[in-house]
Amino acid sequence: MFLVHARGLKKDGSHPVFLYAYGGFEHSIQPYYNVPYLLFVRHLGGILYGQTWHKGGTLGNKQNCFDDFRCAAEYLIQENYTIASCIAINSASNGGLLVAGVRTCVAKVGVMDMLKFHKFNIGHAWTTDYGCADHPDSACNLYSPLHNLPPPPHIGTAYPAMLLLTGDHDDRVVPLHTLKYCATLQHGVGHSPGQAQPLMVRVDTRSGYGAGKPTTKAILEDTHIFSFITQTLGLSWRE
Repeated sequence: MFLVHARGLKKDGSHPVFLYAYGGFEHSIQPYYNVPYLLFVRHLGGILYGQTWHKGGTLGNKQNCFDDFRCAAEYLIQENYTIASCIAINSASNGGLLVAGVRTCVAKVGVMDMLKFHKFNIGHAWTTDYGCADHPDSACNLYSPLHNLPPPPHIGTAYPAMLLLTGDHDDRVVPLHTLKYCATLQHGVGHSPGQAQPLMVRVDTRSGYGAGKPTTKAILEDTHIFSFITQTLGLSWRE
């Protein structure tokens, strides 16, 4: 786990946290230079966090990824860095599955339909981590974000603010994952009397998975993401 924050930070439970993870395919996220993240730390008083999982979070052990992610947030609260209402969670692709399985703030090009992911484009290559619903002994349906959304009418606990992102030309994690999840979320939760937080989707046009995206589009996307986080967490800009 990596924490990035301003020098001399006081552990008084007042700081917003941008909780980012990937959580699969032995992909290790190390600290790296990122301008939007530094803006969050410098001008919004935030703390940035990163975490990875390997074989211990694949196939039948996939639940470990969700549990570890929750524990990371609980640790930051326990150590008095922050409080639950000040944590924004975010990730992309396989990480979109991770945060959507936990309940999310921002999920970018997430893998949401775990029953049919292997039927679209390169999805068949992901069965090493996920398993496959075509096999009777596969447990991937147990952590399918799409299939764990509540049916209407939803009268339970209100969902947190959510921003889903996809590109209409994404040929890796096809947009249908985000669009199906968005439609099901809106149908089951959107009209709930107790749902005060926004449930939003951002579909980037003439755009794909993310690699090679023009700088102007990348800047606009980060602006929307951190504006959403700033608004929903009630943060203010600091000089």
